[in-house]
Amino acid sequence: LYGVQNPLVGWLTHAFHSVVFGLVYAALVGTVPSHRSDRVRYYGVALGWSLALWLVAAGLVMPMWLSLVGIEARLPNLSAAALLAHLLWGTSLAALYRYGCRAWSP
Repeated sequence: LYGVQNPLVGWLTHAFHSVVFGLVYAALVGTVPSHRSDRVRYYGVALGWSLALWLVAAGLVMPMWLSLVGIEARLPNLSAAALLAHLLWGTSLAALYRYGCRAWSP
């Protein structure tokens, strides 16, 4: 996925990016007015963010990066399986973040 031979390095890099993108998600949720329903605030933003990551990061940036390091990749690299995986990531991120916000709010 990142042009490295070691699968552990690839998975750790992917996990790091997931954490960074999760932090961006938390910042995005903070921009939604609080009078909106929780579903819109948490799940709507997460699904929109997941779709954007699938289109831009996975669909365009990743294949361009792979091409730069000498790995052949089609552009755009959009698949239904990757979309489903990103939406699942976003849904689970929203559920966990929403739970965390409720559990630690005064």
